[in-house]
Amino acid sequence: MTSTEKAIRDFCGHHADWWPSTTQVQEMLALAQPCSTCEENKRLKKEIANQDAMLERQTARIVDLQTHIENFEGEL
Repeated sequence: MTSTEKAIRDFCGHHADWWPSTTQVQEMLALAQPCSTCEENKRLKKEIANQDAMLERQTARIVDLQTHIENFEGEL
């Protein structure tokens, strides 16, 4: 693991409940590379938007599951 990969994992571990996989770290590093063309820049922006949307959906699902668990535990 490179120092950059470690820094990303450390940041995510200390600031979020989300811990990136090695593949996700590699994708973040690829996104951090300078863009060579406008099309590449647009593609990366779209990919970031897609990732953000996925994280929002996963967060909402986790909250729903936590609520469901809390309600279920109350029924016992």
